[in-house]
Amino acid sequence: MTTLQFKCKLLSDVILNQRAATEGNQESLTFIPGNSFLGIVAKDYMSFPIKEQTEIFHSGHVRFGDAHPASKDAKTRSLHIPASLFYPKLKSLGEESYIHHFYSRSDDKNGTKGQPQQLKQCREGYYEFEGNKANAVECLKSFAIKSAYDRTLRKSKDSQMFGYEGLEKGSEFYFSVEIDDEALAPVIEEKLIGRKHVGRSKTAQYGLIEITKASFQEIPSAASQFSINGNSYITVYADGRLIFLDETGTPTFQPTAQMLGLNGEIDWEKSQIRTFQYAPWNGKRQTRDADRVGIEKGSVFVVKLHEPPTGSQLPSYVGNYKNEGFGKVIYGWNLLQKAGENGQTNLCLSQKTKAQATETRALEGTPLLAFLARKKHKSSSSVYIYEQVNHFVKMYKPLFSQGKFSAQWGAIRSIALQRATMNEILLELFDKKELQKREPSPTDPRTEVIESIGYITHGIKAKDWKAKQRDRILREFIEQMGNNQEYGDLSQRALVNLASEMAKKQQSNADNKI
Repeated sequence: MTTLQFKCKLLSDVILNQRAATEGNQESLTFIPGNSFLGIVAKDYMSFPIKEQTEIFHSGHVRFGDAHPASKDAKTRSLHIPASLFYPKLKSLGEESYIHHFYSRSDDKNGTKGQPQQLKQCREGYYEFEGNKANAVECLKSFAIKSAYDRTLRKSKDSQMFGYEGLEKGSEFYFSVEIDDEALAPVIEEKLIGRKHVGRSKTAQYGLIEITKASFQEIPSAASQFSINGNSYITVYADGRLIFLDETGTPTFQPTAQMLGLNGEIDWEKSQIRTFQYAPWNGKRQTRDADRVGIEKGSVFVVKLHEPPTGSQLPSYVGNYKNEGFGKVIYGWNLLQKAGENGQTNLCLSQKTKAQATETRALEGTPLLAFLARKKHKSSSSVYIYEQVNHFVKMYKPLFSQGKFSAQWGAIRSIALQRATMNEILLELFDKKELQKREPSPTDPRTEVIESIGYITHGIKAKDWKAKQRDRILREFIEQMGNNQEYGDLSQRALVNLASEMAKKQQSNADNKI
């Protein structure tokens, strides 16, 4: 067996809804499910030989794991916070925490007047764990209001407003793919690497990602056990969502220890299980399949062992739909198998350094305030873009009014909308080159020459752009907006605004002449 590791960077917002409903509050997943990456490879399904089709897509011998959010330059794949971790109300997880299966409420005297504390379950968040240290990873989300479009009247439809919540552009995720037959690794790697699309509204402005090879650490499974009242136990942590079918093929929320690959019985009182339900979308048939129900990511089973397992007996995936990333588990995670007095942990959460802290400290603390802080930052960058665009128009509008550049600006806007970074925009507009064949001449015997094929540097309008250094002026504007130290790369948004504004100005001049 071989394991391929990848990094997934979002080049645009990505929409992955938790529910199939089309009305009400639509929340986004906080991870990218493995079936999204399976779908990327399955897009070329008919190009595979029949044997490889069966092996990759139907046998479960190739397992596309879920992609979890990662901090910048992370060395470890993050995990969803275990549901067995609890912390006292009015405190934070970093201050004090307890492991449920080691904790006894009757022995807890740390509350008011010697009473038991009121504990809260950890349900949200991803952390990069290393021993007893954990680095919180924020999963950024965006929200946009949209309107349905009336093609007949060429306007927005009345009473057809809706909202999109998605994973925010620029976020990075780590995932792995397990392959039983190593010979399949190169072809799967080739199909995954590069720019792809996932999620909803892929034909609009959403869903663009870039997948590259990566190297990171993951928490390994272990056959280690712990003892409670003389009985041997082991924990099974749900790294991915789990789906189990009973002997009749019916989904069940109560798997057996045998379904988890262990000889024993599940202690449900000590376990902490959360569930989910969703209807998968079948792109080929353009409809939804039957609902799937299962056990949510982060759940923890505590299994009372009849016979201790060995490391070689522990599978990395259990249950059904393994090829889509369901069923990934971690056995004997050290964090969940050791605790201090009455289940108290020594978990240490890393704090943000001063260099990472923002100036808007008042806007930290809750998801709402964090959302407002991001909106404020985006609003400030928009004001800066408008100022720079207006300055450009005021300075250079006469320079571009001497030729017919209106159609040129429209094409430039389209190019900017399809390119995510400054370097990509500059390549498409100025720096793109191509090796072209030519007939040799007496003065030049070359049969091949490298010619520029950038949108602005070739074609019938290339001379107009070169005249009076129009091309240099535009390039300097793009580089100025792309290398902004305060807001980052603003080249795409700035160029889209500039192209729209210049096209309108020139069209207005043409109308006035008529």
